[in-house]
Amino acid sequence: MKLRARKSVVSTVTASLALVLAGPALSANASAEASSAVTGAALLRFPEFAGLTDSRALQDPLMLQGRLTDVAGKALGGAQVLMAAWPSNDVVAKLPVGGSFSVVPVARTVAGKDGSYQLRSLITPLLASLTGRDGLDVELDVFHGGRHYVYLTQLKSDRGTAWIHDFVRGVDGQASELRSSATNALNLSFDPAHGEGVEDAARRGSHLRTSDKPIPGGPACTHWKNFALTEAWTTAATAVARNNTKASVLFNTGATITTSTGVGIGNGQFAINGSRTRTSGGGVEFESYTAKKGKTIARDFLVEVQHQTLERVCMGDRVGEYRHYYVTNPVELTGGFTDAPSKYPVWNCQLHDGKTTLGHGKVWTENAKAATYERAFKLTPFDGASFTGRAVSGYNEQVKVTFEFAGRHKGQWCGHTKFPLSKGQRVQGFEA
Repeated sequence: MKLRARKSVVSTVTASLALVLAGPALSANASAEASSAVTGAALLRFPEFAGLTDSRALQDPLMLQGRLTDVAGKALGGAQVLMAAWPSNDVVAKLPVGGSFSVVPVARTVAGKDGSYQLRSLITPLLASLTGRDGLDVELDVFHGGRHYVYLTQLKSDRGTAWIHDFVRGVDGQASELRSSATNALNLSFDPAHGEGVEDAARRGSHLRTSDKPIPGGPACTHWKNFALTEAWTTAATAVARNNTKASVLFNTGATITTSTGVGIGNGQFAINGSRTRTSGGGVEFESYTAKKGKTIARDFLVEVQHQTLERVCMGDRVGEYRHYYVTNPVELTGGFTDAPSKYPVWNCQLHDGKTTLGHGKVWTENAKAATYERAFKLTPFDGASFTGRAVSGYNEQVKVTFEFAGRHKGQWCGHTKFPLSKGQRVQGFEA
């Protein structure tokens, strides 16, 4: 059964495209003279960043900090880290296929020997203008050991004085379990197999001329084009009802869902490399399900999310050599809703197991993060390219699972919500 709810229109004040696309106009030679910290492939691909002061010399508000390692845990000491801001999602979502934008340089630094890094920036009027209702979409480009890694994430500003980064483990596939507005922690572990190999052209004695840039007059590697649009059904909640229990799910206006993003190089095979959150402009009360005595019903409740596949062409390590990058980016919840038999396993619950509590006739989920939904959606944006993503949504007044029990004093429930907490489980209601 598919439902389509009316979507409310949300207007957000954004900067004009002329402001969004504006950036420091520095030649590669001028950039090289401006800083010795941005060198080699990083400088050749992103010359605009050389005009920024290294965050290690700043006392500006902290945006992100953490440690960079490879998947084996080895520190990426000396890695060059660049952060760029995208236009607000409200602007990017309106791009037609073939439409494009340039990112805005925000911060840069060099990781310490142990891989530690910090990125800092004031909340400038320009960055405020690029911030949409879901926050500031940012891109990290990390260079280390002849590899270029790309990572997408999101930040919010707190009353114009501080940056906040909310991290959800399992959605973006990275190494940190921290979710802290106080520390803005983001530890990243990169897989060399998913990073592009780039040589240090400066060390080789070669260079790339302005005339060699793949986009005439444009910056090197900072220009994204909307390559394709794909809609995907994404798991937003799962409910299990057993033995005389009724399950109802509400997904209301203002509900948010966080989905993973993918990055592919050349062949379009995507690896999870980041996550972004989008807010629904509409909602629905899904069909309710009642499990008869001795029976179990498990349903996945899905929302439709539109994703962009964006492409950029970067200069390689030789004159005339170009590399194609692709990223997936969720842009909006379209207003489509449906449900289907759950693909997640049912589990047993009982009192005193640390994950079960009494239901007392009727119970609903409270403010908490739901478990991560593995393989929550699948994208095939073009031939030969595929991406299986993850998702998570919060249980609160906007996303609520409610259980009603036939026997007022026999109901129990368990799962991953405010109480009890059991890692990796979905919400279940049953009559003992």
